[in-house]
Amino acid sequence: MSRGQKSPLHYQTKRALQTCSFNVEVLIDSCTKSVEINAPAGRVIELSSIDNQMAQQRPDDECTTDYNATLDFSVTNDTVVLDLEESNTYAAYDQWSFRCARAVVGRPFVDDKGGSLQATPWVPSDEFKSTALSWTGEALMEIQASHVGNATDRDRFLMGEDWTQRALGEHASVASFSAFSIALMTNQAPSDLVNDALMAGLDEVRHAKVSFDIASRLTGKDVGPGPLPPSTHEFGQDLGALALAVAREGCVDETLSTFAAAMEVEHINQVLEKGMQDDLYANIGRDMLTLIRDELVTIAMDESNHSALAWRTLGWVCGADLNACDSVYTDVFEESNLEMRFKQRAHALFGEKSTVLSSMRGEWMKIFNAHQLAHSGLSVCKKSNTAGILEDESGQGLLTSVTENVVRQVLCR
Repeated sequence: MSRGQKSPLHYQTKRALQTCSFNVEVLIDSCTKSVEINAPAGRVIELSSIDNQMAQQRPDDECTTDYNATLDFSVTNDTVVLDLEESNTYAAYDQWSFRCARAVVGRPFVDDKGGSLQATPWVPSDEFKSTALSWTGEALMEIQASHVGNATDRDRFLMGEDWTQRALGEHASVASFSAFSIALMTNQAPSDLVNDALMAGLDEVRHAKVSFDIASRLTGKDVGPGPLPPSTHEFGQDLGALALAVAREGCVDETLSTFAAAMEVEHINQVLEKGMQDDLYANIGRDMLTLIRDELVTIAMDESNHSALAWRTLGWVCGADLNACDSVYTDVFEESNLEMRFKQRAHALFGEKSTVLSSMRGEWMKIFNAHQLAHSGLSVCKKSNTAGILEDESGQGLLTSVTENVVRQVLCR
C-alpha cells in the first residue's frame, strides 16, 4: 500500500456512541435488612411460595446442614412498580409490617412500634438456678433414659431448641394478655372480656412452665426465660387500634396456634400408633412422647378459648364502631395477608404442606363465617357437645373440636 493511501478498515471503524443496559436483581429479607435502590426504574416482586424444601446434613461435618428450596417470585398484578423519578431512591425496609410478624406459639407480645418481643433463653448458673426452676419445675430430677429413647444428641438438640422457642412464645403471651387487659379497660370493654383476658394470662403462665419443662427434659439441662425486652405501650381510647391488634394477634395468630397444636397431636398419634419412621419424633421415647402429646391437647383447648376471646372482642368492637371493624377487613383479613400467615404456619408443621394449608384455611373460614353470622344479628346459638374431647386421641377429632369450641363461643356468648 503506497504512502498516503487510506486503509479500507479506516472507513469501517467509525466510532458510534454505545450504551449499556443493566438489570440487577437483589434478594432481600425486607423485615430484617435495609437496602437503598438508586436507579432510573425498578419494581418489587414479593416471594409467592417456598417449595421443595430439603435439609441434608453433610456427611463430613455433622454440625453443618445444607438447605435447598425452590423460591417462586411470580409477577402478578400486585407487583409494585417503583416511582423513582424524584429522588431515584427507594428504601425497602418494613420491619413493623403485619407480613413481617413472626409466627410464634400463643399470642405474640407486640409493642407500639409493631415489633413482636420475647425473652431470650437462659441457662442459669448454680447461683441463679432457682429462677429457672420456677419456670421448669423439677424436670431434671425426673429424667430417665426411657424419656428420650434412642434419640441422638442432634435430635435432642433440635427438639430441645424447638420447645425452648415454644416456651419463650408462651412466656411472651403472658405479657401480651396483660397489655390486652389494660387496652380492654381503657376502651370500656364489658367485664366478661376483661375477666377472660386475665384468666388467659394465667393459662399462658402454665403453658410456658410446661414448655420449659419439656425443653429441659429434652436438652438435659435447666432452660428458663431471660428478661423480657423493654417495650413501649401507650394506652388510650382507640377502638380502631384495639380492633387491629386483637385481629392480628388473636383472630389470626392465636387461632393458627390452636390449629397447629391440634394438628401436631394428630402427627404424634401417628408416630405412637403406626410407628412412623424417618421422623424427628420417632426417636423420642414413648413416655416422653405421650407426655408431649397430652400437654399439647390441653394447650390446644386453652388456645381455642383464647382465640374465641379474640373473636368475641372483635364482635364487640364491630357492634360499637363500624369504621374500626371495616379497617380489620381491609387490612388484617385482606386475602394476601391471610394467605401469607397461613403459609408461614403450614411450612413449620409436619405433614404434606398443601394438605396442612388446606385444613388451616377451612377451619379458619368456619370461625370467620360464624363471626360474620353473629355480627349480622341472625345467628342462632347451637351448643355442641364437646364433652370428653380431652380423651379423644384422634388428631382430626381434636382439630374439629377446637374449631367447634371457638364457633360455639362466637355464636353463643
